[in-house]
Amino acid sequence: MTNRNHLRGLLALIAMALTWGAMAPLAKAAIEGGIPQSIVTCLRMWGCCVLFTLWSATLPKQKVCFKDLMLMALAGLLGIVGDQGLFILGLSMTSPVDGAVISFIIPVFTFVLSIVFLKQKTTLRKAIGIALGFIGAALMVLSTTKAGDKSGSVLGDIIIIIAMFSFSSYLIFFADLIKKYRIDVMMKWMFLAASVYVAPIFFYELDVETLSQVGLIPWSELLYVIVGGTFVPFLCMCVGQNHFTPETVSVFNYLQPVVGCTLAVWMGLTSYGLDKFIATAFIFVAVWLVVQKGKSKQAN
Repeated sequence: MTNRNHLRGLLALIAMALTWGAMAPLAKAAIEGGIPQSIVTCLRMWGCCVLFTLWSATLPKQKVCFKDLMLMALAGLLGIVGDQGLFILGLSMTSPVDGAVISFIIPVFTFVLSIVFLKQKTTLRKAIGIALGFIGAALMVLSTTKAGDKSGSVLGDIIIIIAMFSFSSYLIFFADLIKKYRIDVMMKWMFLAASVYVAPIFFYELDVETLSQVGLIPWSELLYVIVGGTFVPFLCMCVGQNHFTPETVSVFNYLQPVVGCTLAVWMGLTSYGLDKFIATAFIFVAVWLVVQKGKSKQAN
């Protein structure tokens, strides 16, 4: 790998972590600015559907058979509506710090599901990681019960946990489909299906008078959620994957909750106490233990 390619891949992965990390606090700010969470969800899915379709149009065509289209429609239910839809719903109730940290637990849920459904073998280290992950998630939820924590919500945290479980289920149940098609093709059809699913909600919740009173800043924040917080990270991830191994790419995921928490506190959307720090530490260590490969595998 040349120095120029190495730098290009490195900058792409850093941009991926920064843009993804900023999504939760800016989505929360848009909701608090007057845009209903259901409208945020629907416009995010419709906007990403258009962006991924345009991106896919610039690449060589990859044919998708009818059976796989139906599978992608189901994948959109778990991986887009169940994940992003529930995440925004939970985020509207709770702190963006909770949302950013809990969303980091996906590798733990994914590994648990792989044990149950794919009969994947585990090790003591990974078992400890799973236990720490669930303890961290529980501590994060319990931290919102404090009298002084008015930005968090137990229900909101639980909904985000369900959203992360939904995305982990998508990764397990549609693993073969994910390997078969390019990411732009998967996202194009999944977001299209999701856009159809949420359309009735949008028109039911639509209140033109209320939306007309929303200022420019919340709409700018929503635009960022669609473009900068969803579409751009996928582009950056694809660039990074061309220059680094999946293990290296996964390391940059550790930056996302750090960026999200820092930005949320800086924007005054929430506070970050010792209890949340402890919960975050549990989840960080849990994910690190789960994603690490054994020495024998690394040697091979």
